[in-house]
Formats: sequence, C-alpha cells, structure tokens
Amino acid sequence: DLKLNSNRPNTPVGVADNTQDLKLSYDEDAIYNSIKNIFNTKKGQKILSPTFGLDLEQYLFDNITKENGKAIGQTILEELAIYETRIIVDSVNVVARPKFNEYKISISIIIPSLNNKKSTANGLLTTQGFRYT
Repeated sequence: DLKLNSNRPNTPVGVADNTQDLKLSYDEDAIYNSIKNIFNTKKGQKILSPTFGLDLEQYLFDNITKENGKAIGQTILEELAIYETRIIVDSVNVVARPKFNEYKISISIIIPSLNNKKSTANGLLTTQGFRYT
C-alpha cells in the first residue's frame, strides 16, 4: 500500500529533490488505504481481477434513500472482507443523507494480525467516490 508523500528525508549529495516520493503504509494504515481502494475501484476496472471492487456506483446516481443505504451496507458487509483478507467486518452502519447527496458510512473491523485489534473506518460515499472523514 503506497501513497504520495511530500515530506522527504535529507537527500544524498548529487541526487535531485523529489517532492513526489512514495511513502509505504504499514499495519492499520495499509489496511485503511486498501479499504479506500476497494471502495473506489469499479468492478471490471482491474484487468487481472475483474470482480475486484464493491460495485457501489450503481447506488450513487439513484435517489439517496434509507433502502439504498441498507443495500450498500449489506454489500459492504458481505464483500469487503473478500477483497481485504486482513480484516473481519464486525458491523456496518450506513446513513442516507439526501440533503448532502451522500451516504455516511461507519465500518467496525477486527484485525486478527494485530492481536484482534478493533477499529472503525468512518467515511462518506458520494458521486466522487469514498473518502475518510
């Protein structure tokens, strides 16, 4: 799991500054990056794994409703752990917010490799994709 990092260590002599270096993520941060990628990848978008992703875009251009929120929550509950095998999805709460044209999502997870650490991922799902809050 990688993300761009604008903080850079001291550079050796003769090496140009690189303001777009890569930063590695470990443990819980790596899992959160992976979850975000799973949310923001459409099925069929990943050529070597065409079933990868949660396929939530089908709900994003419909009306923001409690029923669609329930369907989104069920999809997350059933499929997230398939693509992120380092977690157990404990519970999912999705709140439809039609006034803001978004769904507020809270996912409780357990990370077995980190001594069964319990954690919560909170974010918003909009037509621009998923982002953490």
